[in-house]
Amino acid sequence: QIDKFKKIIPANIKLPYENSRNFSLSRDNQKRLDIECYKYDVNNYPGAIRVDEDGFQLIDTIYIDLPENLKKSDTVIKVTFKANQDGSLDLRAEVFDNKGNKIKDGDLHLTKESDLI
Repeated sequence: QIDKFKKIIPANIKLPYENSRNFSLSRDNQKRLDIECYKYDVNNYPGAIRVDEDGFQLIDTIYIDLPENLKKSDTVIKVTFKANQDGSLDLRAEVFDNKGNKIKDGDLHLTKESDLI
C-alpha cells in the first residue's frame, strides 16, 4: 500500500538534513518496531510508486526495542532521521503517549541491520 510509504529525506537535498516521522504500534505490548528504509531513484524511475517496482532499493532495516506494556491506541514512536554530509544516517527514537507526553526518557535502543552484518 502506497500510504505506508512516506518521503523522509527528499532527493537532492542539501546535507546535513534532519526530519522526523511518527509511527504507531500494530498491537498492544509490542516489543520491537521494525522500519524498512528504501532509496527511490526518482530520476530514472519517476513513475514508480511501489517498492516492488524498479526504482526502489532497500537500503537498511531499523530495529527499535520498545519498553514494556505499551498500548497500541495510546502510543506514538517518534523517529528522527538525520542524513549527514558524508551520506551516513543517524537515528533517534522517542516514545510518547497520544497527548504528546514522553513515556520513556532518553533514547531507545536502535539497531540498523547493516550494523549487524
